[in-house]
Amino acid sequence: MTMNRAIQPSSNDALDEDIIPCRREHERLPMTLHGRLWIDDSMPEACTLLDISPGGARITSRFVPAPGAMIRLSVSGLGTIEGEVVRIRAIADSGVGEFSVRFVLCSKRRGRLATSLAWRFNVSRLSRDGASDPEVGHIEGAVKVALEDGRTIVARIFDVSLMGVTFESLEIPAIGTRVRIGELSGLVHHAFDDGFDVSFDPPSHPDDIASTGTNDLCL
Repeated sequence: MTMNRAIQPSSNDALDEDIIPCRREHERLPMTLHGRLWIDDSMPEACTLLDISPGGARITSRFVPAPGAMIRLSVSGLGTIEGEVVRIRAIADSGVGEFSVRFVLCSKRRGRLATSLAWRFNVSRLSRDGASDPEVGHIEGAVKVALEDGRTIVARIFDVSLMGVTFESLEIPAIGTRVRIGELSGLVHHAFDDGFDVSFDPPSHPDDIASTGTNDLCL
C-alpha cells in the first residue's frame, strides 16, 4: 500500500473542512452498503457506505485516502465505481475514518446508478413496516398495503421504480384509492386481474428523503 496516498489515522490528524466547496447536485439516500476500495494497485480495503447518491457517497474505512486521491469502489449489485476523495470528515480513536467521494461517471452510467439506488431505497421503505410481521413474513416480497378506508391487504412486490410500484394481490383496490406502504404513500392508478399499480406521492419537500441527519454531506 502506498503510504503517501493515504491519511493514516492518528489523534493528531486535523480535519480539513475547506477541501472543496459544498455544491451538492444529487439527493443522497441513507443506505448502509458494504464494499471494498482500491487506490492504484493497492490491496482492496473493506469499507462501508453510510449514504449514497448518483453523484457520490459518504464512506467509512480503516484506510482513509488523501483528499484528491482517485479510488475504485466495488459494491455488490452496483459494480465498480471510480471516484475522487473530496473531503475528510472524521477520524475516530478506533482508527476508522470517514470521508466523502465524488463519483466519476458518464451520464449513461450515472443514470443506471440512479435507477438502481431508487429501486433499493424504495424496496427498503416499502417493506420496513411489515418486515417482522408474521402475516407477511412467510411470503417472499410481501408487504402490508394500508387502504384509505382502514382496511389492510397483503400484496407481493412485483416491480419497483422511482415513480411507483406494481403489486401482485388477490384483493384489488379500486383505481384512485389512496394507499400507504411502509414509509411511502400513493394512489392506485391501474388495476388488473391479479394485481395493481401504485404511483408514489412526490416528497412534500425536496430534502425529505435525506432527513436522517446527513444534510451536511457534500457530493
